[in-house]
Parts: sequence; structure tokens; C-alpha cells
Amino acid sequence: METFKLSSKMEIVDLALYLPKHKALVIGDIHLGYEDALAAQGIMLPKTQYKRTIGRAERVFKTLGNEKKQVEEIILNGDIKHEFGRISEQEWQDALNFLAFLEKHCSKLTIIKGNHDKIIEPIATKRGHTVETQRALDDVLVCHGDVVPVNAQAFKTIVIGDAHPAVTISDGIASEKEKCFLVGKYGKSDLICMPSFNVMTEGTDVLEEKFRSPFLQQDLGEFEVYVASEEETMHFGKVKGLF
Repeated sequence: METFKLSSKMEIVDLALYLPKHKALVIGDIHLGYEDALAAQGIMLPKTQYKRTIGRAERVFKTLGNEKKQVEEIILNGDIKHEFGRISEQEWQDALNFLAFLEKHCSKLTIIKGNHDKIIEPIATKRGHTVETQRALDDVLVCHGDVVPVNAQAFKTIVIGDAHPAVTISDGIASEKEKCFLVGKYGKSDLICMPSFNVMTEGTDVLEEKFRSPFLQQDLGEFEVYVASEEETMHFGKVKGLF
């Protein structure tokens, strides 16, 4: 796996986004505790989410290390945990351990609140962190994407999560859903919608489902699609070309 240069200030690294000028890495929509939520619905799965999440994150750090790219700040862009109204036992354990893991790879950890993070503060406080609504890096704004900050369009580039974008790729016989980055505009600002880092789900198909994020309540036909996988990142052209 190698980094994929999206622009002079943005590089895709698997499901993460690297900002070389700021030595910052953005990861979002991890949804730790997803297995407990499924179990509550009677769907029992082996508990592999945390191990797989750590493994995938480690490969991101290894790729950056191999390319001599330093990470000074990690930005968790919302939905660290899955449950809305409570903190499950699994979420407590996995989220605390995940924050401790990330702390070993950076000197600054920024936690942005997502719509699933109604009560993320106790977890963040336990590790000595505060919870933010957004992170500004010069002309780049990182926010979860479930609401539009009042100052959003003052920034040249906006990075969001929340939507979990994906595309379905078919050869006429079999089809497979792949997570992707969507790159387009929000007003005059460049908009980058990141895929989820949730290893348990495939995401929301850009052609088949409506996104709830207010940033994406628009015609997405001109948005560029970048399919992200553990092996490589591929540019699939515009959304309108996928029909």
C-alpha cells in the first residue's frame, strides 16, 4: 500500500487522510462497540472488530513510516463509538484502548464529536482529552459532517465523515461494494467526504441511497470518486459516470 496524492495538501492512506503540511492524520467513523449493538438485536458475531481496527490502523502508520512521513497529530473525526444513548461495556474497553494505542503514534490527539458520540466525554476525559466540534488547520476545516458549522464556508477545504460513502463494482457476474472518498464542492469550498474506518460494514452506496449529511444534500454527479482499499487507491472518475 502507498499513499495516494489527492492534492498538494491531502493524501489518501487507505481509509485515512494525511495532511503533510500539518503532519496530521484524519480517521473517522470507527463505531467501536458495533458487535454489542448487533448482539442486542440477536445477531451474534465473534468479537473481532477491535483487533481488525488496530491491524488496519497499524498498516496506515507503517505506510506513512515507509514513506518517511511523520504524524504529529491524529484527528478522530467523530463516531468513535456506536451506541447513541449509552456507553456499552465493550465501548468503554475498546475506545479507551484505542485512544491509548493512537497516543503512541502522535504528540497530539484531537477528538471531534460525532452524532453517535452523545456521551463520549467520559471516555475522552479518562484519557486526559477534551472533545471538540471541529478542528481548523489553516484553510482546512475538519468536522464530522452531521451538521454544518456556521463558519464552514470560510475555509477553502472542508473534510467530513458521517456519510460512509461506498460504490458497488460489478463485472456483470459478481458485484462488490467498496468504500470510497467523495471529492467535490460545498458552495465555494472544496469538500472531501471520507469513508468510514468501521471494519464491520461496507458503507452506503452513493448511487442507491440518500446521504443524511447536510453537506451532501445536493447533486453529487460532479463529485470525484476515489475507491480506497488496503492494497491501493483508485480514481473512478465522477459519480455521474458510474451509472
